[in-house]
Amino acid sequence: MLLRRVLALGARLAGPGEFSQRAYLNNKLDLAQAEAIADLITSSTEQAVRSAQQSMQACFLHKSMSW
Repeated sequence: MLLRRVLALGARLAGPGEFSQRAYLNNKLDLAQAEAIADLITSSTEQAVRSAQQSMQACFLHKSMSW
């Protein structure tokens, strides 16, 4: 009920990838991080998931070391 009401008042559902896009546009994620998230979401095998997770961990580790 609440969701229907909020939508009726003009809100909209987020599109695919919108949160990552907004984070990238607001400099909360860099391109490598956004791509790693996209790779994780579209992974179709366990190996692809592990690879995407490793990419994400490397991206976030690199970013945390630069603070």
